[in-house]
Amino acid sequence: MTAAYKSADLAFKEIQDAERSGADISTLIEKFNAALGLIEQANTKNHSTCFSYDSCLDGAVSILNSISRDSAFLKDEANRLSGYNNVTVMGIYLPSMAFFSL
Repeated sequence: MTAAYKSADLAFKEIQDAERSGADISTLIEKFNAALGLIEQANTKNHSTCFSYDSCLDGAVSILNSISRDSAFLKDEANRLSGYNNVTVMGIYLPSMAFFSL
């Protein structure tokens, strides 16, 4: 159980980092909630979408690990888009403003 909780803590921090970078984290939140649902099923022994305690936790850890990978991709994408926006502002808008002000 502690591995699942550690994975959940790490995934939550990764989601926060992705959000701070400006990424759309809606899919990460959905995955996180699904993983928490599996942990809850393991704890309550109400296995509706998994077969046993171990399979519930294994599924949750798998989802939580995928969140870490996905958040890294989303952070990189958000940073790249932010860089493009900075280039656009610095390379097009500022020179245009300087030209028109002359």
